[in-house]
Amino acid sequence: MPRQSKSETNVSQASSERATMKPIHRVTVRSQVRHFVALLLLSACSASLPGPTVGAAPATSFVEVPFAPPPARVEIVPAQPSSDDIWIDGEWIWQNGRWAWRRGYWTIPPPLAVYSPSTLRRTKSGTLLVARGAWWNPSGQEVEAVGNESSQAREGPVVTPQGQLEEAAPNVEKTTH
Repeated sequence: MPRQSKSETNVSQASSERATMKPIHRVTVRSQVRHFVALLLLSACSASLPGPTVGAAPATSFVEVPFAPPPARVEIVPAQPSSDDIWIDGEWIWQNGRWAWRRGYWTIPPPLAVYSPSTLRRTKSGTLLVARGAWWNPSGQEVEAVGNESSQAREGPVVTPQGQLEEAAPNVEKTTH
């Protein structure tokens, strides 16, 4: 068997290493511009809405439910009625033995009140509890806020985490906020 010279061996090793190497990603001005535009669009689409001062739901506001709510519905948020209004997200509420969607809305917060958003929790024994979103005054009593413009949300079935359609209750049209 003919013997390879040292230079032939090095060339052979270098070509086999090149064959197994992953391509190098070159950063170009074009790719930097694409990343900047994508970041700009992402930040524009996720502009935050003015929201409430948030507090915890009192323990007495939780009720037992047999199963968790479906995924949240996509809402089309109307224009802010006034600079004093804040946005309350839509949520699933437990009503008459099933989940019903309460649409998001603009509202002027009640004086000195905090908002506790819909909260799910499990007890140590595994029981599922839910507290619907509500306004609470400093003494722990529920207070109402006057809702202004509500969102639009599509009714009908929702998709479960397993990817299957599941019938859902209709949207709640009139409710206290």
